[in-house]
Amino acid sequence: MTTDQLVLRLRTDGVSWTPTDNGEVVVLDHATATFISANSSAAQLWRLLAQGSTESDLEAALVEAFAIDRAAAREDVTAFLADLRLRNLLTAEG
Repeated sequence: MTTDQLVLRLRTDGVSWTPTDNGEVVVLDHATATFISANSSAAQLWRLLAQGSTESDLEAALVEAFAIDRAAAREDVTAFLADLRLRNLLTAEG
């Protein structure tokens, strides 16, 4: 199975988040007492990950929403997911 086939989800235990009026998301990781602010593109990825999504689906969402090319979307998604993994906020299901 390739990594693109994995369904990625946000960790739900010990994490609270809320959308803001300007399309962003504010996150609190209770374990580290860390607040994270996600801009509009990251917030879109965050909401998709809350439901469960593949990397390919995340890339497609950025391409559609922001009219960027697939390579730029892939780079953005890769960086965003790396940050979530570093913060231990992401899980994967085969």
